Amino acid sequence: MDENSSVNPLTTYAKANLQAERDILPMANKDFIAVALRFSTVFGYSPRMRFDLAINGMTYGAWKTGKLPLMRDESQYRPFVHIEDVSEEL
Repeated sequence: MDENSSVNPLTTYAKANLQAERDILPMANKDFIAVALRFSTVFGYSPRMRFDLAINGMTYGAWKTGKLPLMRDESQYRPFVHIEDVSEEL
């Protein structure tokens, strides 16, 4: 996919992000570079872990129960990428 691919935001959060892109990207000029990154769901250790996020909740559930909990009807696809793959240590 690229910036010309069609989008279908489902949540209020996703819709707000898309609207922000549509509002900010046209402001780009020689003095203001606008970039919109649409990463997959990024996961990795954090001192303040959020277990409401899919991959963190699944990992916690597997650790706690020995079974990998799958949400919904198990047919959903959600790409996950580790934070080390999308960032650079300074």
